[in-house]
Amino acid sequence: MPLVASIGLSLVLQNYVFLTGGPGNLWLTPPVAHGVALAAADGFELYANLQQTLVVGATLLLLAATWFVMTRTPFGRAQRACAQDRGWRRCSASTSTGDRRHLRPRGALAGAGGLMAASYYGGISVVMGVMVGLKGFTAAILGGIGNFKGAIVGGFAVALLESFTAGYFYGGYKEPPSSPFSSCC
Repeated sequence: MPLVASIGLSLVLQNYVFLTGGPGNLWLTPPVAHGVALAAADGFELYANLQQTLVVGATLLLLAATWFVMTRTPFGRAQRACAQDRGWRRCSASTSTGDRRHLRPRGALAGAGGLMAASYYGGISVVMGVMVGLKGFTAAILGGIGNFKGAIVGGFAVALLESFTAGYFYGGYKEPPSSPFSSCC
């Protein structure tokens, strides 16, 4: 039920931003794209640019930090206990008093993801999170709701399935890297 409610809340927030801020896109100044050839074979070259390297590095850093916090700190243990048993003593106390500190880490991770997407794609839009959210939802379902390692495996599975499907069948199945704003509506 909270998962479906969060999808509904995201739609409400998206429409609120659309009504108050307008439908316009905000484009960032594109950085100079210097690619480094990682491999070459039979006229095909595999490149990695600075943005891709930064996104992968930041993702790995956030992944390690999240894993550490969730498995090695009292805060993380309390988060996992709340997720498994809402009647737990600390969960009941924090939710009944209106304390929403348990939502801050998720918001920080969502903000970091939005920042990485905006810097990689070169802009922001009202609808840019729709496809990312649907892919994240699919990865969470595939990996198992509440399973940290499963969500990582589910994310890789969704990404590889999207890439291989676009490469072997039809390129329209992949979200265009240059324009995240045309992926919805």
